Formats: sequence, structure tokens, C-alpha cells
Amino acid sequence: MNPRSILSLIMAGILAGVLVIGHGISGEYSALEQLRVVRVIGCDRSPEGGTALSAAVETPGEDAPPLRLKETGQSLREAVAALENRNVDGELVFSHVQYAVVGRDCAEGSILPLLRYAEREEHFRLGIWLFLSDAGAAELVAPEGGGSFDVAEALTAARREFLKEGGHVFDFRETAVALGEYGAAPVCLLRAETAEDKIRLRADGYGILREGRLAGALEGGEAEALGLLRGDPGLRVRTVLDGGATMEYEGQAKLKPSWNADGSPGPLTVLLTVDAGVAEDNGKFSRAALSDALAAELKTDIEAMLSLARAWDADFPALGKALRVDGGERFYALPEDWLTRMEFEVQAEVRITRGYDLCPPEEGGGGA
Repeated sequence: MNPRSILSLIMAGILAGVLVIGHGISGEYSALEQLRVVRVIGCDRSPEGGTALSAAVETPGEDAPPLRLKETGQSLREAVAALENRNVDGELVFSHVQYAVVGRDCAEGSILPLLRYAEREEHFRLGIWLFLSDAGAAELVAPEGGGSFDVAEALTAARREFLKEGGHVFDFRETAVALGEYGAAPVCLLRAETAEDKIRLRADGYGILREGRLAGALEGGEAEALGLLRGDPGLRVRTVLDGGATMEYEGQAKLKPSWNADGSPGPLTVLLTVDAGVAEDNGKFSRAALSDALAAELKTDIEAMLSLARAWDADFPALGKALRVDGGERFYALPEDWLTRMEFEVQAEVRITRGYDLCPPEEGGGGA
């Protein structure tokens, strides 16, 4: 056989292989095109007392609004099955859910069925970020006449902004661990704002779960206090002295337990250290006055947050961890209601480390 014939056979074989491989790839692409990825789920209580599940599903096509679905069931499993059996163009995939929004009525019942379902089912991830909505979850996840509103993009923007401000959006795993270890867990609160017919979502404080049920809410300074106690990073902003100055600050608190001679816990000292900057200043106050004002406000907020934990008997600040590490066997001998008997002493120190030459550099920081 001459070299030209051999070359022709080789080229023919390569072409045949390409056609076979191309056919296989085409088949895989066709299968992938039939998948409809669920990005966001919402859980409410149905009027019948079961579960109302909503979903925002990614749709093919540039700038295409998500497909919005709603179904109900006596259990979460039944509601998911009802969604999967919907006559939609393609197969619903739950393995890439990014966010879950829980309505207030569902949280007041219990969030545990949702967490347990995610732990059991392979097609759910424990890294799903969790939000609590004062309104129904379906109103945000699958709004009627939602137009081009993409709830996944809106939640991503809300989460990023909250992180910059020193907040934290907890996922399923963190929530389940906190409930299992401390009996209480914070969940990020979600607010919806409408302007010019556009919906904007904003993370705003925390709902507090106790044994899986909503116990109350932390907002404003009390929510910031929890972030400081947890050591969450972020640059927080606060106006002090009746608008006299706007401060930017970041800091972290340390817990220092004490014990009485009979083995009961003494006052728990919270030591807060904050580095602050003066963003705006009317020039009427010294650096020491600004430091003292911010320290006093942060001390009040931490005391208020800890008082709520004591009143709800909900250890969402994870105080028990500090007592267990410091006290060892003494902690395990404490009564179940130890938190309701706890006394606190809060000390706050604010150091102004950047003032943009608005304050005299020779004046130091303050404390409360």
C-alpha cells in the first residue's frame, strides 16, 4: 500500500472518531440543556398546616427572569416531590440551591424539619445560606408579577453588603451546629424594600432561634453587638453625640468568666476593644469625647443584647462555650437555666486610630 493510501485511511479513522465523540458530546449537551437549576427555595406554612414551598429556577437565555414555582404538601418531602412533578420544560435540580428563605410563620413553628431534610437528602447541600423573612417567603422567592426580578441576585447583593457592615449570613450547617451545641442560633433577617416598582432586599439584624423556633429578633445596635462578640470582620458606621461625628469602627470582644466558691458562675466580664476612625466631624468635640461616646453606646448595646439572651434563655452568643473552656467540670454541674441567672460586666475601650486630621492627635482614646 502506498503512503498516500495509508494517510487516507488514517484521516478517515480520525474523522470517524471525531464524529462518534461529537455525537456523544452532543447527547450530553442535550441532557444538560434539560436541567433546570433551583437557585433559591422558600418555606412557609401552608393554610392546611403543612409546608408551602416556593422556588426560583434558573432559566436558559441571557437576562431571562427565573422560573417561579409554588407547591404545597403535608411535609417538606411531599412539597419537594410536588415541585419535581411539575410539568416544566426540563428536570429540576436541587443540588445547587444557594439560598433558603424561611417565612416568619414557618420559623415560629420550627425550622428543624428543613435542616433535617437537608441533612438527609443527598441532593441538598448544607452550605445553603439561610434567611428569615418577616413577610412570607413566597412573596420574595416567587412573587406574583415579579417581572425581571432575580431573587438570587438580590440575595447575593444583600449578603455582600451585610458582610461589609460586619454582619454574618449563617448557612444550614452553622445553624444546625449552633442549635445542637447551644440550643439557640441567630438567622439573618431579611427586609424587602420597593422603590420605583423595583424590589431591593436588605439584610437587617438577626432572628433568634431557640430549640428551632423563633424566640425574638436582634436589630440595630443589638445586632452589631452580637457581631462584635463573635468577632465578625467588617467596618461598622455609627453617628454619635447627636450627629456631632460619624465614626467608622471595628473591634472584637473577649469573654472572661469567673466562678464562686460554691462552683456557681460569677459575673461574666466582656472586654471590648475597638479601633475607630472619624469619618465626619463638626469640630465641636475632642477625640476623647468621641471615644467616650462611642464606647458608652457600644457598652449599652452589648448589655442589651446579653439581657435578651438571658430573658429568652437562648445562648445565641455562645457564652456556654467560654464557661465550658474555662470551668471544665464546673460547667457540666450547672443547672439547665444557668443563663437566666448570669450576671454580666461589660467594659469597652475605643481607640481612635485614624481621624483625617479632624481631631487633635495628642488626645487619646476613651472607655466606658
